[in-house]
Amino acid sequence: MAIVGLLVLAPLCAELLSAYLAVAGDVATSAFLVLFLGPLYGGAALLIREVAVRTGRGWTGVVLMAAAFGVAMTALIDLSLWTTDRTDVAGWSDIVGAARVQGVSAFALASWVGGHVALSIGAPLLLVDAGVPAVRGRPVLGRLGIGITLLAALAVAAAVHLDPERSGILHTSLPRYALAAAAVLALVATALSPFGRPRPLVDGRRAGRPWQVFLAGVVLTALLDLAPPGWVGVTCIVVAAVLAVALVGRSVRSPGWTRRHAVALALGVVLERTAVGALAPPAPGVPAGAVVAQAVVLALLLLVVGGWAWRGAGRPAAGAAGPGAGSAPAVVEGGRR
Repeated sequence: MAIVGLLVLAPLCAELLSAYLAVAGDVATSAFLVLFLGPLYGGAALLIREVAVRTGRGWTGVVLMAAAFGVAMTALIDLSLWTTDRTDVAGWSDIVGAARVQGVSAFALASWVGGHVALSIGAPLLLVDAGVPAVRGRPVLGRLGIGITLLAALAVAAAVHLDPERSGILHTSLPRYALAAAAVLALVATALSPFGRPRPLVDGRRAGRPWQVFLAGVVLTALLDLAPPGWVGVTCIVVAAVLAVALVGRSVRSPGWTRRHAVALALGVVLERTAVGALAPPAPGVPAGAVVAQAVVLALLLLVVGGWAWRGAGRPAAGAAGPGAGSAPAVVEGGRR
C-alpha cells in the first residue's frame, strides 16, 4: 500500500494540482500522465524514504534530499530551468525571465525546487507514512526493489529528458550541467551528514493544535505559490522557506507532535496548491471550467486521502521503533504517536 500510494500520490501532487498543463480536465490523459511519471516522482519519494529509514535521517535529511531531487528535476531531467520559452504554459517567459543571475532565473529555481520539496516529496511522504502504520519506520524496498525502483526512475527521467516533442528553446551547457550535478551531490552529502539526523525532543515545548498546523501549511505554501516573478518573489519564497524550517523544526521537537499534526500540515500544502491551481490562468486552449472541475475532483480526492491518513495516524505501528528511535521518515519526529 505504501509503495502504490507514493507511486500515485507523488506525481498527482507534483503535476496535476497546479493545473498548468494542457491536460487539465482531460481525465484519460491525466491518468496516463500520473502512471507514466509514477516511477520518477513516486520512485524518488520511495528512495528518499528508504534512505531516511535505513540511515536514521530526520526531517532535515529528508528535506535536503527532496531539494536535491528538485534541483535534479529542473536542471538535469526536464531542463525547465534552461528552457526560455514554452508556448504550452501560460506565463512561462515571465517566470524564467525573472530575477536572472548569469542567465539563470533565481525566481524559477527557488519556486520550482520549493514546489518539489513540498509537493513532490514532502506531502506524499507525510500522508503515506500516517496512513500505513504497518510499514512506519521500516524499509519497504529490499535490495531488488531498490534496484528496480532506481532503474525505473532513471528510465522515465531519460524519457522526459529526451522527449522529442519538448516545446521551447533550450540554453544550457556542460558547465551548467556540472554545476547542477555538484549542487545535487552537495545536498545529498549534507543530508547524509550528522546535520541530517533527528534532533532530540525538548520537554515542555508545545506543538500547537493540528488545525493551527494546517493553517501554517496553507500560509507557507501561499507564500510560495503567490510570490510574484522577480526579486520580490524570491524574497517571499526565501521567507517561506525560513519560516517553514523554523516553525516545523521547532514543532517536531515537541513531545506533543503527532502524525496527525503531520497530516494536517500535508493537507494544508496540497489543498492550498489545488485552490491556486483552480484560480491560475489555464494553459492555452484549456477551458477555465475544465480546470475548476479538475480542482474540485482533486480536492475531494485529497480530502478522502487525508481522512484515510488521519485515521491511520491514530493507529500504532506494529513493532515500530518507539519514541526517540530516529528512524521515521519525513516530518514525523516529535513524539511519533
